[in-house]
Amino acid sequence: VSAMHPGIKLQTNNYMFRQTGCSDVDRVLAATRDILFQWRSGCIADPILAEQMHTACEVSLKTALGTPNSEGAFAAHVSEAASRGIIDSHQRDALLELKNARRNIKHRGQGIKPGRLLKLVQVSVGALHALASACSIRSGCELKKSLGS
Repeated sequence: VSAMHPGIKLQTNNYMFRQTGCSDVDRVLAATRDILFQWRSGCIADPILAEQMHTACEVSLKTALGTPNSEGAFAAHVSEAASRGIIDSHQRDALLELKNARRNIKHRGQGIKPGRLLKLVQVSVGALHALASACSIRSGCELKKSLGS
């Protein structure tokens, strides 16, 4: 049960993300892991978690797609990752809903039902694992190219 949200039973999620070989992604995933653990223990508020999850997904999406410096819209990156098969349609929908929830929390002062945020976080963590795998594969390919293999 969550300390922050009594009565909500938290499923065990794997918050330990693989090292991708991409320093920007590895740093943001390490910070996300720490914030997820703090959120589960009630030390981090929902808006902070929503912001961090959005940031982690954005950095991971851009890197997985090979466009780390692009200014494109988050939704476009999510759709592209889904069309390439990096994330599935359930993850795509959750990431887009997370984006909207984060916008509403940050810019409109709206809240999100704790149970709904929990569901979005659970699916988004799965998406982050898929994106980390894609970043790791891309990092290996980039290394081979730089070594001339």
